Amino acid sequence: MERDWTNVLRELNEALFEVLDDDDREALADRPDPDWLGEPPATDGEVAAAEARLGVRFPEAYASFLRASDGWRCAAGFPLGLVSLLPAARVFWMNRDRHREPAQFREYLAANPALLDPPAAPRDDLLDRLLCVGESDGNECLLLVTGAA
Repeated sequence: MERDWTNVLRELNEALFEVLDDDDREALADRPDPDWLGEPPATDGEVAAAEARLGVRFPEAYASFLRASDGWRCAAGFPLGLVSLLPAARVFWMNRDRHREPAQFREYLAANPALLDPPAAPRDDLLDRLLCVGESDGNECLLLVTGAA
């Protein structure tokens, strides 16, 4: 069953705008709709193209989010956040699509198992199953653990 993200995102948007100061609002002034932190919805074709490019099927909750807003500004951190959710076309494999330090990342996850939901010790194939669905300046990522390896 597809989740209805429209109301959730509208409420989140309203709550975030309640805490924005003038500098935060100015940072949004160049957006097509400066009163909306979301993006235009992804089409079914855009979601399917991203899944085909990555060779994985997105969880339905994530795919339905993309069909409601193809990305989101300030997904983590307030008010404008450190990490924004990426549009479907920019989602990438953590270990394959960009130069990363796999050994360092594996050690970091091993030392911080609570970062995984549910908390668990990372398996050897974990890095091959992580999609980056949100990012900031390249130092922070929001990760989606997939079933694909």
